[in-house]
Amino acid sequence: MAKAKLKNITRNVAENCVVLRFRRQHKNWHETFTLSKFGNSWEKAETAAKRRRTALLKELPEPASRKGVMTDRNQSGAVGVHFSQRKHTAPNGNVYYYPHFYAKWPGCPKRAGIGWSVNQYGFDEAFALAVLSREKESVERKTILDAFKRLQKTKRYKTIVDQCQLEWV
Repeated sequence: MAKAKLKNITRNVAENCVVLRFRRQHKNWHETFTLSKFGNSWEKAETAAKRRRTALLKELPEPASRKGVMTDRNQSGAVGVHFSQRKHTAPNGNVYYYPHFYAKWPGCPKRAGIGWSVNQYGFDEAFALAVLSREKESVERKTILDAFKRLQKTKRYKTIVDQCQLEWV
């Protein structure tokens, strides 16, 4: 069966059951459909799970939006902004590092997001540019750089830079 048709439904082969799972408003719901109750048929158990899913979707609240939510895994201090350092070894053996801050958001047209080089802009500036890119959800560098020029030497710029949780050595 197609994956989209089995959204929230998982086959648990080890336990011989189909599991229906939902997470709504920070609460988990789950139900199991054992094969023994459905004639040892995965298809019948999945059909029952789909019927129950349809009924539950009418009862359960809408999912909470995840946009703009800071997770425990975030290390930069800004939602949708991460730091990455590419390493390049030249043929002569010299090692070069290219540190960047990247901004990414749902629907971002660039797969890796938009990157801002620490070597080119400086650590704080690259972080602030990435935060601005994320806020504006734009990959247009000229637009972001214009906004950055207006932002510099303001209290808001200091606030953005202060939220960075990384240290540059």
